[in-house]
Amino acid sequence: MHNIFVSIENHKNHLADHSFCRRLRLSESADKSIFNFVPHMTFFVLGFRDLLEYLRIPFPSNSVEHMLNEHCSEDGDHWLWFLQDLEKLQLSAQAWGGPRIADALELIWSPQSAAIRRQIYDIVIMINNCKSAQEKLIIVECLEAAFAAFIENLNVLTKRMGVYHQLVYFGEHHYDKESEHTMGSWLDTAEPKKQKTQKVKGVLRYSVMEQMIDDIFTGFETMFSCWEKSMVKSARPVTQIGHA
Repeated sequence: MHNIFVSIENHKNHLADHSFCRRLRLSESADKSIFNFVPHMTFFVLGFRDLLEYLRIPFPSNSVEHMLNEHCSEDGDHWLWFLQDLEKLQLSAQAWGGPRIADALELIWSPQSAAIRRQIYDIVIMINNCKSAQEKLIIVECLEAAFAAFIENLNVLTKRMGVYHQLVYFGEHHYDKESEHTMGSWLDTAEPKKQKTQKVKGVLRYSVMEQMIDDIFTGFETMFSCWEKSMVKSARPVTQIGHA
């Protein structure tokens, strides 16, 4: 099991050095256009809420199954934080593909965004193929590690821009909640892998899990590339966050 978490950590570190993450970390932008990737996150964030429901065990009968369900409950309202930040950011119509709702829907379901949708679909298939709560927890660990790679780099940007405390999903509130997870956190590698191993101990199909981990992080690499393409410059200052 230890090797499983070593693999996840290695993938997390590699993902954290994706050009999208480096751009977040190193950007000196002072305007809101740096957040133009956010509309492209919509399908994944809302789809993630459904992933949590698919991960749940309907009638938990042991500590691992209860732990899995508790984690799903802890993350269940995060999509609402995303919606709150959409209101605060007030991104331009250009960021949403145009001024109409139809423009936003076209952007979210465009061929250019297919990899984002595919990541949700692929993970649903992986969840359905899991044989135990332990295997589902490996998926959860991958999702948490990928988010940690993203948010740790975004925090550098939001703190530099002075909006870390203003934003909910993309700011301090979400980061703190992730750090408080019952299962532990991948933020700053806060929990030793040995402790995680003890929590998720059980019979696993190791070769299947290793391939699944590779596939999940390959999907995140592709998805991050999609988000990066939408980061364009504009003249609207970040000081306007929360004000239309």
